Amino acid sequence: MQITACYIRPYDSRRLRVIQETGPQSEAAAHAAYLEDALLAWLEVTPALVVNRPSSMLANGSKPYQLELIGRAGFAIPRTLVTTDPEAVERFVGECGEIVYSGLVIPSTALHNFKSTSEAGTIGRTLSGTISSAVAFNARPMITDMRLGSVSRHE
Repeated sequence: MQITACYIRPYDSRRLRVIQETGPQSEAAAHAAYLEDALLAWLEVTPALVVNRPSSMLANGSKPYQLELIGRAGFAIPRTLVTTDPEAVERFVGECGEIVYSGLVIPSTALHNFKSTSEAGTIGRTLSGTISSAVAFNARPMITDMRLGSVSRHE
């Protein structure tokens, strides 16, 4: 059998129930890590068409870098603040109005909206008390007209 094309969606094996139950040092975890490494290496060198080659997805791990690439492509991007400073968050909400925040890496935390400085104060207190890494805050874009479409080719 020859593989001519593939579409792989990487999955974090640490989220598998068997690995959560047996732990990251278990034989199951080591086996899963070995298989993941082998699959990722094969995806980089195979002559088959790989729709989502891992090296092409590197930007997915960094939201600030994604925003930079999107901006370079000519798309409007929202004003962004990356910080752990609660006071900076409150000032940002005061300047921008409604904001959206999420973690910086994929998979991220869920998006959260804040419309006032009192709500921003809540996240600011959360930041200062529980979050040790930076969080991305974006001015919420006011979208008045959005059209989504897809194009497919049937043979």
